[in-house]
Amino acid sequence: MTGKMLCIGGAHLDRKAYALSAVVAGSSNPVRLSTGWGGVARNVAETLVRLGASAGLVSRLGADAEGDRLLAALGALGIDTGLIVRVPGESTASYTALIDPAGELVVGLADMAIYDGMDEAFFAPIKPSLAGHAAWFVDANLPTTGLAALLADKQRLRCLPVPASASRRWRAICWRAAPARWC
Repeated sequence: MTGKMLCIGGAHLDRKAYALSAVVAGSSNPVRLSTGWGGVARNVAETLVRLGASAGLVSRLGADAEGDRLLAALGALGIDTGLIVRVPGESTASYTALIDPAGELVVGLADMAIYDGMDEAFFAPIKPSLAGHAAWFVDANLPTTGLAALLADKQRLRCLPVPASASRRWRAICWRAAPARWC
């Protein structure tokens, strides 16, 4: 078993469009656009390596240019990408936010369909590789079947739902998998 923390979940392109004036629905709006990398699991993995810890990431990326750039950026940070699966024919996930001049979210656009494949069938072949890590951080936005597959390892998993909005669904799955413990 390694001392590496394994982060399981989202890794995608983040775009933020900052409106330069009041947003007008149904019209073109001038914005200042910024791009970067996001995803709950990716963000945690980056934070861990920046703090000097060892981290790996499990996620799904498209076999596209965005996936290539994201994989390179993860490697440059020192995040172990050996358990990331590239999926031909699918797009790497992205999140685009339109922010008004007051800093409030006007609308968020989430192209996250690729994560639907992080289900029981996705985790089955890589389960032996997951067991070799000291701890797991699991993004609670994963599909229910994927969360349930991970919860089958009752000895290893300690749960903290992130984001908090997913906690009700997470607890229901956790209770079915390990009713003697609160997750």
